[in-house]
Amino acid sequence: MSGVSGPPVRVAVPELRRMAPDVVRILGLPLGQADETAEMVAWTEAAVGGALRFIHENRARLLWSPRPRVTLVTRRSHESTLDAGGGSLLEFGVRIADFACAEASSFGHARVVVRKTYGSVFVPYLAWRARRLGCGLAVRQPGTGGAGARADASPEGLFDLELLAECATGESDPPDADPSLRSRHDASVREGVAVAPEDFRSFVQLFEMLRAPTSERSRTHAG
Repeated sequence: MSGVSGPPVRVAVPELRRMAPDVVRILGLPLGQADETAEMVAWTEAAVGGALRFIHENRARLLWSPRPRVTLVTRRSHESTLDAGGGSLLEFGVRIADFACAEASSFGHARVVVRKTYGSVFVPYLAWRARRLGCGLAVRQPGTGGAGARADASPEGLFDLELLAECATGESDPPDADPSLRSRHDASVREGVAVAPEDFRSFVQLFEMLRAPTSERSRTHAG
């Protein structure tokens, strides 16, 4: 990981949310996924930290071509296996969590195993998103006892995930996976988030790649 070049930069969460759709589009995500993925990036930075660092540290890896694709390997009642093909949870996490919730809504509960992915920093968001859909979601990284944000941001190797989804019944809501994340997210919205300057600089560079610079020629040809 590159060394810290200065004191943290404090950034407003709405500003991250405004920039994130363009950033993920530059990283190769289609327009239809940009908004939902941008929400994941901003929420993760606010509640967990490390989303911008993940993008910075994995920038070249996220741009690999050909793009990875998720494959449904097996599907049986209550249990499915997906192969992420080496793709990250930044790219596929939202769709995978939604798939697990859809399976749970059909069968009452579901187990979804995801092979060959990376980006554990985004795991807490998947459980939070599922709860909004009325689905309890436990995410486990086999062999580690859990899954979630890494303490360091060095590039991860590929790992497998196990998602256990259960539909809420009646009036009850599924419990928060980690209630402290809501408090941290709310505090970040009020006070901004502290981001390493090199991570924010990389984020801004990606954002600006989708924006044509204003020039005299562009102004005269506008409209």
